[in-house]
Amino acid sequence: MPGFEFDLDDLLARYPLPDGMDDTLVNREQLANALVKSANTIDDYHRNKGMPVREQGGNGKPYVFSLAECWAWYHGWKEAEAAKSAEADAAANQLRLALLNDASRDDETARMSPREQREFYQAEEAYMTSANGRRDHVKRDDVIETIEDLFTLVRERVQAMPDAMERECGLTKQQVEWVVAFTDQFIPDLRDHVAQSSIFAEEPKGQPGALPLH
Repeated sequence: MPGFEFDLDDLLARYPLPDGMDDTLVNREQLANALVKSANTIDDYHRNKGMPVREQGGNGKPYVFSLAECWAWYHGWKEAEAAKSAEADAAANQLRLALLNDASRDDETARMSPREQREFYQAEEAYMTSANGRRDHVKRDDVIETIEDLFTLVRERVQAMPDAMERECGLTKQQVEWVVAFTDQFIPDLRDHVAQSSIFAEEPKGQPGALPLH
């Protein structure tokens, strides 16, 4: 199956579930909610990228996933994708520098026609402009991915807060219930605030109309 090569035991050791969470078996929708992804994204992960599946689904039978395995795989996959992207960028920059620093470059461009020289320098200028622009412009999908990751972290901390405050601060049952009620509204409020941002004002054609934040 396409994806990245990984040792599941190694990933489980490197990326355990957050403190206080036990592994459990979940279905597709539950896993999407846990990872703050859409159900279609979960389908892509296990069909095309190698996310581990405990029980294959189909014909009315749900897929079954291990929360711990999928959590560890997801973080391992992201790490591998980042490394692959960095390696490709390094190779491209190295090749470009080799061209720019080649002592024979002057002779090479001298043999070009005026039109070829103009196209060569236009391409070089476009690359430099694009490189500078990448510092100010990022893909919308990358922004959404980053926000989803932040929501995952925030949600974990917020949901763990009542138990931690009860344990560490000695809150009463009534006080803990108040904290739970307060934090339950925090994530929806944060989600609505982000969804109203101009980044998500208009969805590209064919894309879902809502930011999958739960």
